[in-house]
Amino acid sequence: MPPAQGSTIEYRFELLRYVPNVVAGEAFNIGVLLYDDAGRLLDARFAEEFRRLRCHPLVDLDFLHALRNEFEERRLHGEGFSAYVSELKKNLANSLQVSEVAAFRGENAIAEIERLFSSYVATPLPAGRAAGDKEPLPGSRRALRRRMEDVFRSYHLFANGDRLRRDVKVNYGSSRLQFSFDYAYPPNGATRYLHGLALHDDLSRAEKLCFVYDRLRARERGAGLTVVLDVGIQDDVKELMESSQIACCEAERLDELALAIRNDLGL
Repeated sequence: MPPAQGSTIEYRFELLRYVPNVVAGEAFNIGVLLYDDAGRLLDARFAEEFRRLRCHPLVDLDFLHALRNEFEERRLHGEGFSAYVSELKKNLANSLQVSEVAAFRGENAIAEIERLFSSYVATPLPAGRAAGDKEPLPGSRRALRRRMEDVFRSYHLFANGDRLRRDVKVNYGSSRLQFSFDYAYPPNGATRYLHGLALHDDLSRAEKLCFVYDRLRARERGAGLTVVLDVGIQDDVKELMESSQIACCEAERLDELALAIRNDLGL
């Protein structure tokens, strides 16, 4: 449950830093990790591009792009991400460091992670994306998520907190069983979840989504789920979704989905 307006919550955060020259000790912030006061990972963000590092002769851009893609793929899959981050911190390469933990008081965790990312990691971008920045691999979760994000933003679905929310975590069993949906919004008092299924996701990922949704419906009355299917996904995956009463939307019809969401929210 989000904090009441005007109230604050105790948070902790760490910065993931890239050190191209260990001897010189130069460090660049490339990620931020947000925790609650008990040390549980709430959210994380990784740098989207590395323009400010390109002029450094010792920066390994291929390494950074590979790490970013792995980090984002694991984050967007949701389950097991905390364990992945813990292992990453335990097995840091010589060129990676984690800052000391810093504490602060804030409000909504989603707003706080965006503020931290903007303050410590993000490079201000001109209109449009930076030329030359590597695009996510076609068929990946990251590529599909970017496509969804671009369309939903163009329809002004992130204007305030009562519209579309990103990275919505739900418990579908015990408190340790958690799944992160890409988006959610609250039409008519019930929650409608949205999630992307990429071409590179295997059938087991689709089956997991069906299982999670079945458990979720037993816990949340009126909950609904729409899955965005990447270009090229086979018909049997769509049939599996529909057999679990999950609505499907092909990626080519994202504009129609965005308009439907606006209508649901009375915008």
